[in-house]
Amino acid sequence: MHVEVNRQHLLDVASACDAYVEVQNREIKIADVTIKNMLARSWKGDDAQKFAEQWENVDSPDSQTVRFRDNVQALGGRLQACEKEYRKAQEKIFNEASRLPKWLI
Repeated sequence: MHVEVNRQHLLDVASACDAYVEVQNREIKIADVTIKNMLARSWKGDDAQKFAEQWENVDSPDSQTVRFRDNVQALGGRLQACEKEYRKAQEKIFNEASRLPKWLI
């Protein structure tokens, strides 16, 4: 079996996953403030109330938003763990090779 992997690319994608989650968290907070200000100042009535109820569910623990964010974050974590395992395997092979008699190398 032959495995070839650029471990840095795994870390780069894991970092991109983390960055995405940070951006999503920041943007949802900005949207939350904007929407709550709008509802407090310039939108009243039944429609506004129903919209507010729906908005409160957007970032609830069981929402698609949170599940997606958690999945992206978990994917990044799995890529980091994968890189660590590849690194350990590479170090093990290097160490084993360095113990070979010099005339075999």
